[in-house]
Amino acid sequence: MSRPRFLLALGVAAVSFFAAPLSVTATTSPEGVVPEDGAGAAVKVTLSPGENGIVTPGRDLPLTVSVTNSSPEPLAATKIAIELTAEPLMTQDSLNDWGRVDLPSPPTTPLASSTGATIAPDGTSGPNMIVVHASQLPQQVTRSAVYGLSASVISAHNNKMVSTGRTVITIYPTIETPRVPVTVLAPLVTPSQTTGLISTTDLETYTSPSGLLTKQLGALAANPSVAIGIDPMIIASIRVLGAAAPPSATTWLSRLETVHNETFPLLYADSDIAAQAQSGRVTLAAPTSFDHVADGSTIQFPESKIPATRTPPLLSDPATTGSDPVKRFEQWNYTRTGIGWPRDNTVTAPDLRVFGASGIATTVLSSGNVAASKSVGELGSLAKIGETTALISDDTISGAVREAVAADSLPSWQTRIALANARISLLAAKQADQSLVITLDRPGSAVNTRLSETLANLTSGRSITPTALGATLATTPEPAYAIVDKPEKEDRLDTVRSLFSDEAQAQLFSTVVDKPVFITGSQRLSLLALLANSWATSPNWSDQVSTHRKSTEKLIQSVEIVPASTVNLVNSEGSIPVTVRNRSAYPVTITITATPSNSRLEVDNANFHPTHIDPDAQDTALIPVKARLGNGDVTLRLALLSPSKNPIGTPVSIPINVRAEWETVGTLIVGALLVTFFGLGVTRNITKRRRSRSTPLRSDATANTGG
Repeated sequence: MSRPRFLLALGVAAVSFFAAPLSVTATTSPEGVVPEDGAGAAVKVTLSPGENGIVTPGRDLPLTVSVTNSSPEPLAATKIAIELTAEPLMTQDSLNDWGRVDLPSPPTTPLASSTGATIAPDGTSGPNMIVVHASQLPQQVTRSAVYGLSASVISAHNNKMVSTGRTVITIYPTIETPRVPVTVLAPLVTPSQTTGLISTTDLETYTSPSGLLTKQLGALAANPSVAIGIDPMIIASIRVLGAAAPPSATTWLSRLETVHNETFPLLYADSDIAAQAQSGRVTLAAPTSFDHVADGSTIQFPESKIPATRTPPLLSDPATTGSDPVKRFEQWNYTRTGIGWPRDNTVTAPDLRVFGASGIATTVLSSGNVAASKSVGELGSLAKIGETTALISDDTISGAVREAVAADSLPSWQTRIALANARISLLAAKQADQSLVITLDRPGSAVNTRLSETLANLTSGRSITPTALGATLATTPEPAYAIVDKPEKEDRLDTVRSLFSDEAQAQLFSTVVDKPVFITGSQRLSLLALLANSWATSPNWSDQVSTHRKSTEKLIQSVEIVPASTVNLVNSEGSIPVTVRNRSAYPVTITITATPSNSRLEVDNANFHPTHIDPDAQDTALIPVKARLGNGDVTLRLALLSPSKNPIGTPVSIPINVRAEWETVGTLIVGALLVTFFGLGVTRNITKRRRSRSTPLRSDATANTGG
């Protein structure tokens, strides 16, 4: 790869060059302020300012420039031109426009130019450090001013621009400039998963010296003005392991107790509260049991203490739960409770009622999700919407800060944090009396590469006064605000409804086992994990949901009646054998019910007794039946009931041929034959006797006649 350096010649001031061993990649921003040309161009220029894009009087400005040629042809010798906008960029919109190279550029002032060497195909020139001396920059500023800075590649052949990269800088005067109170909310969460509990292996990884949770907590603790939204799943995952928890995890949990930041709980697993509300829930779902993974009697739970700074406890406050066996696993001494934090632009007005019914008094809303009346004008950071207090984060600035956090290289971070600082500076100049709320994003994976640097910048910026969450909430909320409905996508809501429907079916099935909470507790944790905000934008979410639903369906159908072939009933009474199979991991207790399709067969369901079946086993029960008069076919419908009379599995029908009348007919025939035979015998005896009596008389008569 070719890496020639550019030698820039300044007309008035000297410029210094330093080779920098940095990896430069193209950066992007949702507002379009990017240090590169249009998308898809073969030549890209990356321009990144040092000092976080902040220029103070008398100090030089270091820049990083690199040019990437991704075309199959070499890029011939070119001229590099560095320019500064002639006038400051005064609004957020002008920042957006500066980032769009497809729009006409505002007037600029040249700062430097040079001739660059040829860049090979798929090659990169730089990165090179360029220091612009302070004398080359605007000096007579009386307030903070944002300027656009560009580095353009000019063809030496036809003097046309090949590509350009853009960034921004903020120049501050020597005097103090307006500062805006800034409150930062950061989530303390882990990557997406599906069980609702972090595995021992993952806990050990996340809390290792270089682990995700360790880095997050270190960055947050170093900036105590940042309010931390803690996922209770992290705490519960460590607690359920008891003495088996990794030492690094218990150490991490102890460290969390010592932070000076304000803290508040997110919904368990950082579940999507807006999706729950819009799916038809009356209240938000919460864990129901941890018994399937832990024995609470063997775990030492910390004593609940309410710090003096805590807000009044609400329904969701762990301090009000006492000895609740579920809440004890999640219990934490939060400084604040009753705060709901949905994803950006996902809330509708009716959602607030569901939040309120769940103990949420303050909802964090993005600025695109609310509207102020004309009498209010610019959006503030705190508003009253009905009975709900709304903490309003600035979409634009939060987006710029999140981009900085996700930057994968130093030049990329420098460009993005410069943009964030510029936006904050413009806001401070316009409405320094109003506070600013910035929210960080939930990582779907271990992507928080520049969290520490970004938070340090936000708590020490020239236009920023770090402000605690409590101080912002203590201000007077604006009353004339309303929700701008931003419902979640209907297909997502349909999936959420399906998940809750499956859970309801699993709850009915759970009544067949000795300890239903072993099923219901696990199902609820998995459901909450699947509704984690970090899953919302993941392309893998639908696959994970499908796997979970198939697993739930398999569980619900794990206790079943084994289908049988046709049964011939030739007696008036008998027993029908029915085999029940239990393929679940739990011992179950079931009762069989039988219903004949017609009156030829009678079943005494009252005499059925519950059957106990071990895990992965089967048992056969005998169903007593009686045949009534009349032969024919009967369908016997068999169903399973749990001890609480909930239907289990799918009913099965057994065909039965009833021929029990042959027994009665045979008895009658035999009886008739016996009666006939007996009657004939009696008749014969009588006839014989009559004959025997009449024979002597005839003999006497003959003798008398002959004599």
